[in-house]
Amino acid sequence: MRSHLANQRRQKLAPDVRSYILRDLVAKAAVDDPVHPGWPKDAPDRQGGRFRPKQPTTPTTANRLSSRDIPSYHPKHPVPLMDSHGNPITDDRGKPMLRPADLPPEMFVAKGLAFDFKQRLAAVEQFGLDAELQVVAQLAMQLANFRQGGPWDAQRVGGQSVDEYRDYATIAIGLYMAAAGVLIETALSIENEYAYWFSHFSPDDPKDDVYTSLPRRNVRNTEIGYELYQSGRITAAP
Repeated sequence: MRSHLANQRRQKLAPDVRSYILRDLVAKAAVDDPVHPGWPKDAPDRQGGRFRPKQPTTPTTANRLSSRDIPSYHPKHPVPLMDSHGNPITDDRGKPMLRPADLPPEMFVAKGLAFDFKQRLAAVEQFGLDAELQVVAQLAMQLANFRQGGPWDAQRVGGQSVDEYRDYATIAIGLYMAAAGVLIETALSIENEYAYWFSHFSPDDPKDDVYTSLPRRNVRNTEIGYELYQSGRITAAP
């Protein structure tokens, strides 16, 4: 069943806000970057240095890893996903979730509270759009930690995607955004924009009706992150 959060009014980010976010989420586009390729400097229509839309790919198992293959001594070995009260967290089908041992949910809440996007934005509201965009750019720098292979990327180990960590990786984004005071519509719009340019999902993964670059599964997991924080199940300390 869809969360009540899914019924909130959906918002899209203005183009200038999106450009700030993308600028700081990834480095300037390089022509030979296999993950975030850019147009060459002499490309027409002033596209030089800008990001090219991702190319369709066929999912393979070469860059995938099972959590069962991660040894117990590895910092990212699998552990059950529990709330801050010691209760297991399950998906909408009642299936227990796993997470990498070195990225507990409380960490994402603590990071979000420390940044406090809502308060930062309120503090500069009277100074106009430019000041607000600076705060948005600061948020983008924080979100860069969630990039593929970034320090807060809970889905990948050594560059390989761990299927059992996929749900938690998006829940973690929801936890951070909720604790930072980011509206869920804004959070999902940012995720959607990033996915449009950089993410590759299986064609068998049904897309969300509103955030059309995101699988419904990712949208739901973001909502779960918000619910876990707002209900008090996940706090800044276990």
